[in-house]
Amino acid sequence: MSQVRTTPASHRGTRVLETRHLLMILFATHLPITSLWAIVPNVLQAGNVVATPLIFLLTGVILLGFVTSYANMARRLRHPGGLYVQITHGLGRPAGLGAAAVSLVGYLTLGAVLFNFIGLVLHGLTVSLFDVDLPIPVLIVAAIIAVSALGMLGLLTVVRLFTGVAVIQGLALALFVVGAFTQPAGGHVSLIGLSPNWLLSGSLGIALCYALTSSVGTDVGVNYNNELVDPERSVPRASYLAYGLMTAVLALSALAVSVAGGPEQVSDGNGQGGVPLMATVVVSIVGVEHAAAVTNCILVLLILGLLATGITYQNAISRQLAGLARDRVLPVDLSFQHPGTRLVLRLFYPIAAGVIALLVPRSVVYGVPLWLVIGSGLCVLTTLTLAAAAAFVWFLHGSEGDENLLGWEGPVVAGAFSVVVAGGCVLYGITHVSSFGSGTPGNASWYVAAMIVLPFALGVGIALVFRMTDPSRYRAIGRLGYGSGGRDWAADEATSPPPNVPSPIREEARW
Repeated sequence: MSQVRTTPASHRGTRVLETRHLLMILFATHLPITSLWAIVPNVLQAGNVVATPLIFLLTGVILLGFVTSYANMARRLRHPGGLYVQITHGLGRPAGLGAAAVSLVGYLTLGAVLFNFIGLVLHGLTVSLFDVDLPIPVLIVAAIIAVSALGMLGLLTVVRLFTGVAVIQGLALALFVVGAFTQPAGGHVSLIGLSPNWLLSGSLGIALCYALTSSVGTDVGVNYNNELVDPERSVPRASYLAYGLMTAVLALSALAVSVAGGPEQVSDGNGQGGVPLMATVVVSIVGVEHAAAVTNCILVLLILGLLATGITYQNAISRQLAGLARDRVLPVDLSFQHPGTRLVLRLFYPIAAGVIALLVPRSVVYGVPLWLVIGSGLCVLTTLTLAAAAAFVWFLHGSEGDENLLGWEGPVVAGAFSVVVAGGCVLYGITHVSSFGSGTPGNASWYVAAMIVLPFALGVGIALVFRMTDPSRYRAIGRLGYGSGGRDWAADEATSPPPNVPSPIREEARW
């Protein structure tokens, strides 16, 4: 007999998000112009693969395997701590805490990359519009302040802002695609970017790895479990839709760039980076006389999209930290929802990521060293790989998936597929960091490996210390939001939390 789960009346005031809201939050990490300008050209030039649009479609298929395993497990584990909770239940508490540390490092360094890139784009825009050459660190600080301030808004307000930016960027992408197909390179439309025969025209491994690491960030849906009206349905649906939209936008953007600039020309690997290459493509579409104005308009939209991405990361990390506090991994006071704590959790991410952005060496093309760009994506991809492995083990040892369309076999097969492909990508990325672009030091692979191994070892060590010194604290790791039969303790007034575990968060919807 199927179970009908409803949200208790006492929690309906705090559970305000529906599937459409969560979809927009997840999609904000890969808005159309952000994908077109910041991701597509770098994948084109790093991999030198003419069939890059097809690469993005393959990436979507690979991510579909992850979503199938992750989403089915997320239906039952309702906790704001993110993927670390799933890993805890599938692979054990030490692995879960290690994954939480790796994920935190990954998103903090992603934030540093993001703030540096915003600084670069703002610098070019202020020079073009006002002929003012502001120092990039000043512009980075301005981006940090903007993300911090906008992150103070309520979730529903943020979703409305994301929706507005997404609509405008979608229209801009549509105009770009129309322009690309009406003004193709050489006077004719070439679709060889979708031909499998051109997959081996460059480095398939580099292109696929870069595309996968550039697709991270849409995995934060479970962080909003306590604010969703129906998390059991909303998390899987929004995750599938967000990954689908992201794949379509990336593939369409890559195809438009390929058609406008010429498939072999835009993938020649000359290391220009995203903005210079795209400026060249814009010239080929609108002509030299209009290129500056069009480029400036696109850069304004790009900055808005990057700020939306930063706000999404900020919201997700603040909830993950609160979830860790509820599990007593972090100070319990961080799980209480008084104004001071909310402020600390909201400001932690932009300030910590901003400090990293200001301290790392400058790079002309990426704003930060290329190995940091690759390493940040590989950190998050490592967490996704561990989550897929956890789903594989969890469903293999139980019948939790029997009531689903795919049964328990679907998540098991999808999890195994994701572990093999994503895990292989992580290993390939670590050992081939210097192949992603010029100017990367020969020992960069060690830097990236340290970004993954050291935080994971630290998390495992902390869990083992808890196990030896405070067993009740160890038992609480990843367990507050999970009950038998998929019951959510945070949404069940009649169920008491485990011993020595702080009370559930009640007011997350006000974040």
